[in-house]
Amino acid sequence: MWEYVTLGLVVGLMLLVALLFWLMFRREDRQTEKQLTVWNQVLHTCTVVIDELMKERQIQVQEKQNIARMLADSQQWLVHLVTTTRKQQGVCPPPQNPEPDPEPQNPEPDPEPERRSQATLAGVHQPSKDGPTALGHVLTEGDGA
Repeated sequence: MWEYVTLGLVVGLMLLVALLFWLMFRREDRQTEKQLTVWNQVLHTCTVVIDELMKERQIQVQEKQNIARMLADSQQWLVHLVTTTRKQQGVCPPPQNPEPDPEPQNPEPDPEPERRSQATLAGVHQPSKDGPTALGHVLTEGDGA
């Protein structure tokens, strides 16, 4: 939305400048060629500014598309990692529509949450070599492979 506000302000400012030039050169004693040259410069400046704003907007759209693509690749890699880990541990994959577990009345605190989180991180930092996405390559390179 701010891009459109900025674009509107720039176009409005350019129109104001064009109006000022028109008021300055509307006298008949001025040369027509000079008027046309000034108008040409004003229109060229407006065109350049609008082109730059459109390029900036296009770059922002491309960046958003790249981020969305990276997120999709990351999600695929994580699904692959979880599936591979479960297969290695001999755990069957979860059912497609799991029923929610009833919440326990008196939940007991986890005695070793730090050890459990470290084990989870260790699994994440050791991806299998057959990972197809860019995220797998980033993780493997980060681990010194």
